[in-house]
Amino acid sequence: MSLSDKQQAFVNEYVRNGHNATQAYKTAYPNSKGEWDKLGPRLRVKEGIKQAIAEIEAVQAVKQEHDREIAIALLLADHKHLAKAAKAGNIPAIQARTAIVRELDTISGLNKHILIDETEQSRPLTDTDRAELKRLALIATNLRASG
Repeated sequence: MSLSDKQQAFVNEYVRNGHNATQAYKTAYPNSKGEWDKLGPRLRVKEGIKQAIAEIEAVQAVKQEHDREIAIALLLADHKHLAKAAKAGNIPAIQARTAIVRELDTISGLNKHILIDETEQSRPLTDTDRAELKRLALIATNLRASG
């Protein structure tokens, strides 16, 4: 079924605004007089409208999954690239890898333990690490005292 321009505008607005049929109706039919709260939902359940919405959302889902896969691949590449520096005790590299693991966990559900091995988690502090921790503790103490 072919949709009219106004029906297509309704579908586009409905998908764009997060499924608010009333607002979509107001946008698509700006000259209509009231009862948007009834007319929008009524239009939403028409077969051609439902099908058009489903088609747009299917395309969006494919695009989102593709973007998600690209993001995961890039994050995994960065995580691997930072491994040597992190194992050598480079604090910014360790922090970056930790942030990457959190992001991966958020967008993919990957188990964090797959990405961080036991030796990395239990690495003893170096003198540089201790100095950095003392510096950060001093900053935190000063912030608490001044706040």
